[in-house]
Amino acid sequence: MSKFVKTLIIINGLLIPAIAVIVLGSYLWNFLGIGNNYNAGGINTENFVVKDKDTLLIQGTEYGDPMRIYNSSNYYIEVNAKTYNEPPSKSMFSGSVNFEGGSPSDYDLDLMNILFLDNEFKPICRLLDKKAYISSTSFSTEHWNQKLDSTVLNIFYRITFVDSNKDGVLNYLDNDELYMTDLSGKNLTQITTGIDIDDYEVINNGRQIIITYNKRSGVREEYKIQRYALYDIDQKKLQYLDDINKALMDINKILIEK
Repeated sequence: MSKFVKTLIIINGLLIPAIAVIVLGSYLWNFLGIGNNYNAGGINTENFVVKDKDTLLIQGTEYGDPMRIYNSSNYYIEVNAKTYNEPPSKSMFSGSVNFEGGSPSDYDLDLMNILFLDNEFKPICRLLDKKAYISSTSFSTEHWNQKLDSTVLNIFYRITFVDSNKDGVLNYLDNDELYMTDLSGKNLTQITTGIDIDDYEVINNGRQIIITYNKRSGVREEYKIQRYALYDIDQKKLQYLDDINKALMDINKILIEK
């Protein structure tokens, strides 16, 4: 084997592992968010960062179009937090910031609040009085040609108030709970506490909610066992359907029988 070939082998032996380390390091850098000055996605618990001695704003707000609430003459406007790809200066509050070159693709949107309006577009109330991430709502988006349904009396929301995984962001990775209001956005009521909601459905002419859930724990998703609960809207009472849950557990035991 010539000296030149041996040299190439040595170089390749050193170069290939080095490239692999660089690629892996770059992936982990991006995946873990190392080096970023802000968190993308969700609602940041801290909204400012300091870069080059300048205080930068991580998130601002953007509003949706007024939408009519199904079965009501009221309207609502979604208020979204937008996370900037290029955080602007805190001085934007004085009107001095320049947004030249910006476009809708330059930021991510996350629902953080809802403003309710009457039929004359006058504000009634806002849904929340503190920072939160709203992962879903029961607002109908295809109701304009549908007949009104007198059983629709409430709006439901899945809301996260606490950064349960302590990553500095309120988002879908944190624990949420199920809430409801009336059709004017008032009387916010918490329905669930301390369980992981899988799904829910309004039944019995809008008077009850059947909820499928898992116990909140660190168990892997595929090991969790689905359970059922029933919420009575009039009584504001959540009942865990233990008879059903026990019967299903007994069925599960068949898997371990010989």
